[in-house]
Amino acid sequence: SGQTGGNRNGVLAQSISESDSASKRPSGYSSTFYDTQGRKYDLQAGTVTLAIDLFVPSSSTGRLAGLWATAFDSNNVVSKYPIIEFAKTTSASNGTFRIWKDTAWEEVGGFTNENQWYRIGFSLVGNSLQYYVNNSLVFTDTSVNGSLGFGNVILQGHNAGSNYTIYWDNLSASAVAVPEPSTLVGGTMAAMLGLGLVWRRRRASAI
Repeated sequence: SGQTGGNRNGVLAQSISESDSASKRPSGYSSTFYDTQGRKYDLQAGTVTLAIDLFVPSSSTGRLAGLWATAFDSNNVVSKYPIIEFAKTTSASNGTFRIWKDTAWEEVGGFTNENQWYRIGFSLVGNSLQYYVNNSLVFTDTSVNGSLGFGNVILQGHNAGSNYTIYWDNLSASAVAVPEPSTLVGGTMAAMLGLGLVWRRRRASAI
C-alpha cells in the first residue's frame, strides 16, 4: 500500500525485476515455470466470485499481468485453474486479455490499451465459469470439471527479463455468484476472505 499507480494512491504495487529473470536465478529455478511470479492468498471456503482492478503497464511484448485462482471440487481436489491475463502475443501484438482454457489460451479481444485501469474477474455460475472485463461478459467456459469454489487467489506477473510494475486495487471475493464482479466492492467483502484480503482506496462516497 502507499504506492501510486495510474493516478490512484494507496494501491498494491507488484514489481517484476530483471534481476530475478531466468538467467539470474539458480539452475534449479531457471525454467519458464518460475517466470510467473506473484503472491497467493488463501480464500474462505465457498468463494465463487473474484474481481480486482488491474493497471496494465506498458511493455514491448509478452505476458504482463493476470488474475489467477485455484478451484476445487467436492472432494477438495484441484479441478481447474481460472486465469484471465493481459498479454501481447503474435496474434494480438497490441495486447489483449485472454482466458486459460485448461490446455490453451482463448483471446477475447477488444482491449488493447496499456497504462490504464481495468476491472477483471470471474465467477462460477452453475456449471459455467464466466469471465468479465470492465463489467462486460467476455467469455463463458462450460467446462468447470466439478468446481465448487476457489481456494486461493494469485496476483501474477511474468518475468521475461524486463523491469516493470503492476498495480492492483479493490480486490473483492464473494460466496455468491453474481453477473458483474465490479459490484462486489461493498463493505461485506472483508468477511468473505479468510485473511481479510481487501484493500480499497478511500473515496468520499465510500460510507
